Amino acid sequence: MKRTWMDFPSLKRNFVARRLIVPASACLAIALGVAIPIQADTFPVTGTARFETGLQHLAFVTLDKGGQGGDGATVFWGDLTKSPGLYRCFEPVLHPNQCHVYGTHRYTVPGMYTITIAYNEPRVFGTGPEVRETTTATISPIRDFVILSIGDSVASGEGNPAVAYGGKSGSQPNEGFWDDAYSNYPVSPFPDDEAVEWPHQTFPCHRSSLAGPAQASLKVQLNNPGVTFVHYACSGAKVTAGDTPKDTVQDAVSQLRVARGRLPRIDVLLISAGTNSFTGATFGSGFGELLKYCILHPFNPCSENEHFKADVTNSLNALPNEYAKLGKEINCINPDDGTREPNCTDPQKQIPKIVLITEYMDPTHNRDGDYPSFGNCPVAFEGVSQSEWQFFHDFIVHPLNQQVDRFPSYAQGAGSSASMYAVTGIEEDFLRHGLCAGGQKWVFNDEDSHELLGPGPHPDLEPPNPKNHDSGTGHPISVAFKSDLGLKSDPCCGQEDYRDRIYDAMVQYNVPITKASATTGGAPYAFGTWTVQDVVVTLSATNAIKESGVKQTLYAVDDTANCQPVTWPRCSIYGGPFTISTSGKHTVTFDSQNTSGWMGPFQNVQVWVDNEPPVMTCSATPSVLWPPNNKMVPVQLNVTAVSAAFGPTPFSLKSVATSEGNAATDIQGFVIGQPSTQGSLRASRLGHGMAGRVYTFIYQSTDELGLTGTCTAKVQEPHDQGRSNR
Repeated sequence: MKRTWMDFPSLKRNFVARRLIVPASACLAIALGVAIPIQADTFPVTGTARFETGLQHLAFVTLDKGGQGGDGATVFWGDLTKSPGLYRCFEPVLHPNQCHVYGTHRYTVPGMYTITIAYNEPRVFGTGPEVRETTTATISPIRDFVILSIGDSVASGEGNPAVAYGGKSGSQPNEGFWDDAYSNYPVSPFPDDEAVEWPHQTFPCHRSSLAGPAQASLKVQLNNPGVTFVHYACSGAKVTAGDTPKDTVQDAVSQLRVARGRLPRIDVLLISAGTNSFTGATFGSGFGELLKYCILHPFNPCSENEHFKADVTNSLNALPNEYAKLGKEINCINPDDGTREPNCTDPQKQIPKIVLITEYMDPTHNRDGDYPSFGNCPVAFEGVSQSEWQFFHDFIVHPLNQQVDRFPSYAQGAGSSASMYAVTGIEEDFLRHGLCAGGQKWVFNDEDSHELLGPGPHPDLEPPNPKNHDSGTGHPISVAFKSDLGLKSDPCCGQEDYRDRIYDAMVQYNVPITKASATTGGAPYAFGTWTVQDVVVTLSATNAIKESGVKQTLYAVDDTANCQPVTWPRCSIYGGPFTISTSGKHTVTFDSQNTSGWMGPFQNVQVWVDNEPPVMTCSATPSVLWPPNNKMVPVQLNVTAVSAAFGPTPFSLKSVATSEGNAATDIQGFVIGQPSTQGSLRASRLGHGMAGRVYTFIYQSTDELGLTGTCTAKVQEPHDQGRSNR
């Protein structure tokens, strides 16, 4: 019966499980016979500009000598760069020379690229002619919503290669394949921005799409095509560059700095950091060294080593300060000198809206939730006593997670404005799934790590540290390897627990984006500008994560103090456009809740309406002249002009007239067109006129938008004291 590559569980699993990375690989096959028919299929590549595409399945071909001693394949990426092709070949007996070719690449510019896979045609003797196959790469710009994952090996997916080690079956290669190039072959030089931050980096990152943050983000992407996920965590990463003596690995602060320089925005920041910040003279640096010192070599019990306990205590006590520094970097502030980070060109977009930091797994319990006893663990751990397992949990794992849970307070205390949450419950989830839980384990033991990773291309970069095949020990397992490792628990496994916890947190905490728009007189209105017509305000809310949804939109007009997240029941519930018609400067406060009831900080917009003329009052002192002795009498006009929009406004004398006599001689000192309020009037009236004389003053005021108000004041000279003129 003819078999295809889908008949091989290891390859089939990697194609099904690695959905985050778009497949684009083909295998080259070789044979030692006469001319061998060339079978070639190629697959398209997708990626995001400025970041690794992740491992891509490029071609399925017939490769010279089956990849065992032949020249292999070279990948020309279409941007004037090339790299060796990573290839996995089938068993030489059943499928001679048939190989899959993989690769990962960082494109700096969005666009369409032609990828060429070059290899030699198989021949019985010597090397056949060069063959070239092509495929395409579609590289997208950063989309409208960005999830960035930074931190250490738990976030990178250590122990879970995108394509597992094939050494047991005799197929190529002799190490697992990862989503970052350096993990599989040297990259020289490093990208400039990375070389600046980590000039001595020698440790492979081992990024895998099977990591919990990557799986959670993929789950978001499936329903939200406008989401970009950036996988930038790295094995061995610390919190800050100086928190341990080791300078050959990355750190979360610098990861964020580099990523921010490549990203126009960050909406959700996922963090796993703290476990590698353990340092001490007794055990070295990092959680891996702790595990090795206490668990893998239990002959000197850590619980009885006072120097060891002092080193761990000091490391835990130093974490709050390291977390505070990371909090500053999150807020675009360089934690070393307090200056604004130059790569944070748009803080409103590049300061994350949500920050989620994950707890660490608990590898110390067996399938019953107890601490293992002698002889009930894999060989590497069988000499560890129950008391040492408990000590490792009580003195290291649990205190570390307590510090992780406090990260939001440490970061916000350092001035970070982002909404921060600890993703809790993970330690508890692993209660029955530790290293000694048998078929229910959710973490790798050393044998599991060897089976999946192989020796790797960088086994001796850091002689004090475990070689490549040991580096997965103690890390969460992905369900993709459940059958390979004989796991029986359901649900399974560790990375999927991280996936679900992170996904649920993103859905719970991601708040809607609410936008306000307005019209006046049927035309668009610009907030914070004056208009003489009513303003109709419309609020619209959307959530980039559809699962988070929009429950309701809340707002208030001129009541900011009583419409805030803690007092939102005193807001109005938005039911449709509303009109602001009263003159004045108005503040509209608004925000929206997601379906879990969470909301962000309220926003404010200004609506300035001026549809009423200034309100004026006029009066005269005196308002009655007596006696009618024909003398000039001083008169004071009292005038006020107040705009509801602008407050006190200027006024002027529009006119002054008399009902009898000669205005030119009887009215003196008042100037038309000026804010004239003082002058003299003649105290006189006609003897035969029963009505008496009336002087009439008219003032006017025009506000900044041209609305005009008027007022009138009168001064009377009655015919006699028994009557007043009307």
